[in-house]
Amino acid sequence: MLVNNAGVYKSAPVAEMSNETFLYVMNLNLTAPMVLSREAIPHLRKTKGNMIHISSVGGVMAGRGLGAYGTAKAGLIQLSRVISVEEAPFGVRSNIISPGAIATDMLKGLVEDLGGGAKMT
Repeated sequence: MLVNNAGVYKSAPVAEMSNETFLYVMNLNLTAPMVLSREAIPHLRKTKGNMIHISSVGGVMAGRGLGAYGTAKAGLIQLSRVISVEEAPFGVRSNIISPGAIATDMLKGLVEDLGGGAKMT
């Protein structure tokens, strides 16, 4: 089994986002899971294994400052779907979990970025 559960969030409006910020978020949230998935496929084919990718509701809902994060998580959802189609003949499953807000340090940063309107407990 492979579980892709990495995530990083950097908030910026698209008009103000640097290439460096965008690539940083994309590399950790989308490129790394793709590389790990690709490398795991030969083993998962032998074991008829499963991949679980942790995305986010940010991958299906638009919001201010989600240009990089939302795009990466949407890409992860699509990557999981593609792997499902490609690897089903070999007995490999690929599933996606897209949780809502979970009280983590990353979310605390998002709440602060958006003006601190929500209270985290």
